[in-house]
Amino acid sequence: MISTETKTKAMDPNLAGANAARISRRQFDANIWLTRPAKSDPTNLLVQELRPEILESEADVGRAMLAELEAAAHQKSGDLVIILLGGRGAQAFHRLLGERARAGEDHLLRRLHVFTQDALAPMHMDNSLSFVRDFERLLGPEFFRQVKSFTPIRTDVPNLENELIGYVDKLEALGGIDIFFWAMGLSLIMLRIWPISDPARARMLNRSQG
Repeated sequence: MISTETKTKAMDPNLAGANAARISRRQFDANIWLTRPAKSDPTNLLVQELRPEILESEADVGRAMLAELEAAAHQKSGDLVIILLGGRGAQAFHRLLGERARAGEDHLLRRLHVFTQDALAPMHMDNSLSFVRDFERLLGPEFFRQVKSFTPIRTDVPNLENELIGYVDKLEALGGIDIFFWAMGLSLIMLRIWPISDPARARMLNRSQG
């Protein structure tokens, strides 16, 4: 098992508690919703149509995702903040990132602050069923050594609400999300939104089901 101890840690509960004042908490039945006031009214956003691009294979989707990351890197200088999806939807992409890392020092990887989308299941970081174990297997130790940071949502903490608040605060402290990879189920749909403020530039890729 690859250790990500130097790249991840639980959020400071004192910091998260101080920032909690900016978070609105709403409970409905057993569900708790945490929200932060929007800078603008989301109801004013224009509706944008997504036009799926059908690719032949999972490998093609992985290559397209890597191309999107490279395009985002060319659009700005300095660090990049990305969110990786877990599960099957991006395994081909993760393998390509691992291959780049094993090939030697990579300027793009060294610019990355990587966050993950994690199922909010009560698991320890070393649980073999967690998404982090899958990331470690596919990305490899060289990837974790080269990226600037790797931040999952930790669920092995005393206060999960503070952890989620700290996760969002860290994202914002780094300048916000540059590229968000997102998937739905086993259909291998990849939705790339960059920048978040410009939904008209969203791109959806889907593996051919034929």
